[in-house]
Amino acid sequence: PHPRTRTRTPPTRPSRIMPPHRAPAAPFLIAALLVALAPPAGALYLPGISPVDYEEGAPISVEAHKLTSNTNKVPYDYFSLPLCKPPAGAEPHGELSKLNLGQLLLGERVNPTSYEVHMLLPQTCALACKEAAVTTKQEKKFARLVEDKYRVRLSLDNMPVVMRMLGSAAYTLGYPLGFEDKDTKTVFINNHLRFTIMYHKPMIPITDSIGFAKSVYRVVGF
Repeated sequence: PHPRTRTRTPPTRPSRIMPPHRAPAAPFLIAALLVALAPPAGALYLPGISPVDYEEGAPISVEAHKLTSNTNKVPYDYFSLPLCKPPAGAEPHGELSKLNLGQLLLGERVNPTSYEVHMLLPQTCALACKEAAVTTKQEKKFARLVEDKYRVRLSLDNMPVVMRMLGSAAYTLGYPLGFEDKDTKTVFINNHLRFTIMYHKPMIPITDSIGFAKSVYRVVGF
C-alpha cells in the first residue's frame, strides 16, 4: 500500500470587516436647521378649485361681473346700465363667489342678480323685473355700448356663461348686450335670456354630518 501523505496549508489571515460607509451629517443638520428657522406658512383657498355640492332645490346664485368688449377695452360695471336689479334688501340666491387675487387686482366685482335658479327645478317664462323708465342719457349709453359690441359677463357657481355661435361649434364668453338693425338704425336690447345649466351627480356617496347618505349634484356647465 502507498504511504499516506499529509498536506499542510499555510494559515489564512482573518478578513477585516469594514464598517458601513456613513454619509456626512452636515447637509441633514443644515436642512433641519433651515426647517426649524422657517416661519409658519399659511394656505390660500382659490375660489372655483373645490367643487360645491347642491341638494335638489338648493338655490344657486347667478352673479353679474362686468360688461366687456373686444372693440373698446374699457370694462363697465354691470349695473352702470339700468339692468334688472334684485329687490332692495333682498338676500342673494345662494352664496356669492369669492374673488381670487387676480380678479381683485383687475377691479372685478361680484353683484347679485334677480335671476332665481334652483338645482333640478326647471323654470320657464320667469319675470326678472318690471319695466323701468329709461332716460335719454341712458338710451344713448345703451346704443353706444351696443355699437361697441359689449357683452354681458355672468357666472354661476364660478362657471362663466357662454353662448354658442350660430352655425358653429365654437363658444364665446358672455352674451351680447344687444344688436343694431342696419336698415332702420334701431338698437335692440337682449332682455329675454334662456339658460341651460349642466350638472353632474358624483359617483362617490356623500354623507351629511350624522352619517346619512344624501343625493347631491354639481354644476359642470352654464
